[in-house]
Amino acid sequence: MISVIVPVYNIDSVIGECLDSILGQTYQDLQIIVVDDGSTDNSGKICDAYAYQDRRVQVVHTRNCGLVAARKKGLSYAKGEYIGFVDGDDWIQPQMYEELLAEIVDTDADFVHFGFWEKSGGRSIPHLKFEEGVFDLPGGADGFIRKFVLREDYSEYESMTYSIWSKLFRRDIICAAYEKVPDDLNVGEDLAALCFCIMEGRRIVLRRKAFYQYRVWNKSLSHNGSGLDKAVKRAMVYRFLRTIFSRYHCLDEMEKSLHTYLTLHLYSGLQEEAALGVRIPFFQIDHIDILFGKKLVLYGAGCVGQDYYVQIQKYVQCNLMAWVDQGYKGICFDYAEVTDPEKLSNIDFDIILIAVERESVAEEIRSELMLRGIAESRIQWYPPVYVYGRKGE
Repeated sequence: MISVIVPVYNIDSVIGECLDSILGQTYQDLQIIVVDDGSTDNSGKICDAYAYQDRRVQVVHTRNCGLVAARKKGLSYAKGEYIGFVDGDDWIQPQMYEELLAEIVDTDADFVHFGFWEKSGGRSIPHLKFEEGVFDLPGGADGFIRKFVLREDYSEYESMTYSIWSKLFRRDIICAAYEKVPDDLNVGEDLAALCFCIMEGRRIVLRRKAFYQYRVWNKSLSHNGSGLDKAVKRAMVYRFLRTIFSRYHCLDEMEKSLHTYLTLHLYSGLQEEAALGVRIPFFQIDHIDILFGKKLVLYGAGCVGQDYYVQIQKYVQCNLMAWVDQGYKGICFDYAEVTDPEKLSNIDFDIILIAVERESVAEEIRSELMLRGIAESRIQWYPPVYVYGRKGE
């Protein structure tokens, strides 16, 4: 049996879609524990109606104590050998638990991690850029965290997301982990629990499959609060992570990764707090003087592209002719225009500078530009330099 824990708080407009997706799983041996965390709308009544219609649904009503307490309450009622989590404002694809259970049983793993789809503003973005495989942990758990979770150094792959809902766990390991997580750690509790699971685990499976539909909206707990407030809370997580790694006698080995974690989240919070139209750069072009005197096109308007633009504009020696991006229709900056790459044929330029973090993405863009007839010698990509020292010591 799989016990699925669903925390719910004031989401009466979407909780039905979530529960329908769980009840519609191809794997049917489920215990669905809905924890109504003191909702003041109709969420609790809707959940009770589902419990009345299907005996697999069990609703627990509590006073509002937050996400950590809600998940702990759900774990206290769980009877399944395996544990999954679904947030009440998300939904899952029908085959999710059938396929994840097969993975965890076939590999005898403690948990399996998988990808997800991010639903935001009418767009659906896949998150699957992580290395996959079966990983044995004894003697190397701290190294696994450095490489796959906290991502100490730049790598071709993204980190394994911290989210507890993007995994299926053996019951004993996740229950033991959550017992150690404080109730007031309401940001980053998933990362703390994940680190406990890895330090105590034997084997982990990472699979590039996406079954989970993650909804980004303003009612989501993870998107509430100011940037500064989030940065402060991440600093609290940083301190708690230090206690975890001290407990397992590997704090010295984890210092660099913890510094990277804290730097990234402090930067992210400050960036969110910054005034409209102002960026606090994180990426920069190394040896920008190689672009001096060139007619330049900047390709890419993500975080790297935005930081490159700020840097380029500081130098009169850089002659920026255009800024282009495939997603130009959805990009609106008040300080610059981003246009269609199709217009490159009408632009006089010497160099196209590809502004992306990963080399594999840059190569895809390079190939696409060469198909347009642009000479390879006029297309440049340089590994972005991290302003705050993410690479190296």
